[in-house]
Amino acid sequence: MIEAAFSTLVYIGAAMFIYNAMNNVFVIFGGARFVDKYFIGELSLWDENYSHDYYWRFYFQYSHRYTWGILRPDMPLAVRIWLVISYISYIFSISLLIVGAFLNQFYPDLI
Repeated sequence: MIEAAFSTLVYIGAAMFIYNAMNNVFVIFGGARFVDKYFIGELSLWDENYSHDYYWRFYFQYSHRYTWGILRPDMPLAVRIWLVISYISYIFSISLLIVGAFLNQFYPDLI
């Protein structure tokens, strides 16, 4: 029973990690500009458009604020779902990397 639950969590975690990786590529190559049109009135756009600027703007200015209800402009339901799922998968991926680094540092025989 525990093995089945653990393997299910591993599959969900792997799916979220893969989704986050594909979403990051999309955000860098145009996803942040796609969402800009919904937030343009409330957030100022930066002059330089480097890939890390897109990443920062999407996850920390758009997705984070929308998920926590700080900033909620009118937008289609699909974009709302995309923002929330992107934020959740981002937090999960970062948490997974932190836990992995912790385990590798203090319990190297487990990994």
